[in-house]
Amino acid sequence: MRARLTPNLSCRIAIAALALAAAVPCVHAQQAELSALAALPEAPQPQPISADAPPQRTVPCPDQDPNLVPEDCTVLPRHKPEELKRFSDSPEALQLTPARKFHLAVNNVKDPFNLASIAFFSAIDVATDANGPYGPGLKGFAKDAGTTFTEDMNGQFWSTFAVASIAGEDPHYHRMPQATIPRRIAHVFAAVVVAQSDTGRTMPNFDNLAGSPITAAINNLYVPYSRTNVASTVDRVLVGYAFDPIGNAITEFLPDVAKRVNIRIVFIQQIMNKVYQSQSGGATLQ
Repeated sequence: MRARLTPNLSCRIAIAALALAAAVPCVHAQQAELSALAALPEAPQPQPISADAPPQRTVPCPDQDPNLVPEDCTVLPRHKPEELKRFSDSPEALQLTPARKFHLAVNNVKDPFNLASIAFFSAIDVATDANGPYGPGLKGFAKDAGTTFTEDMNGQFWSTFAVASIAGEDPHYHRMPQATIPRRIAHVFAAVVVAQSDTGRTMPNFDNLAGSPITAAINNLYVPYSRTNVASTVDRVLVGYAFDPIGNAITEFLPDVAKRVNIRIVFIQQIMNKVYQSQSGGATLQ
C-alpha cells in the first residue's frame, strides 16, 4: 500500500523546489561577477608624498575628449639652467636676480667653446707674429691667452653683471625667429642701443652703452695696446658699437641656417673680435 503525502508536506516540498530553482541563476550570476572582478587589473598603490617636495601646479590637459571627465596635467617646473643661456629665442624678458646675472657672466666666460677659441686664436697670434707684444713660444701663448681671458672676465663682469644689475636690465640678446626678415634686420641694429628691462619694458641698452667704455678703459691698464690715450680709447669704443650689429646678425640668423649643426655663436664672436682688433687695435667685442 503506497503512502500518501499530506497536504502540508506537499506544499513544503513545492515551495523548496521553487526556491532552489530561483537560487540557481543567482549563484551563476555571482560566479560570473566574481570572475569578471578577478580579470580586472589591480589598482595602483598610492605613492607617499615627501614633506619636502614642492607642490605641483596643474592645468587642464590639452586635446581632452569633451565626452570624458577632464583631467589635470602636471606643469613641469622650468629648468633653471635655461635662464643662463647667452641668448634667448623668446621676446619675453628673463627676470634674473643679480646673483643669476653673475652666474650668467661666469658661464659665458667658462663656456668650453669660449676657452677653446681663446686657446686657438692665441696660438695663431703667436705663430704668425713671434715678435708681437706677447713674445714667442709657449710663454708668449700663455701671456696672450691669459690677457684675452682676463678681457673676457672684465667685459662680462661689467656688462652682463654690474651694469645690468644696477640698471635692472635683462642682459640677454633676444632673437626674433618668428618675425619677418625686415623686422629681424631692424632688431639687429636696434639692439645695439635698445634692450629690455627685467620686467620686459623697453629701455636703453646700458649693458652695451656703459659697459663697453668701462671695459675698454680698464683694458688699457694691462693690455699691451700701442695706443692707450683717451682719443684712442673712444675710437675703439665707437668702432665696437659699429661692429655690434654684425655680432647681433650672426646671433639672429645663424641658428636658422645651421639648425642641425652644432655651431656655437661664441666661436663666431671670437672671429669677429679678431677682425675688430685688426681694424682698431682695441678691446674685444662684448
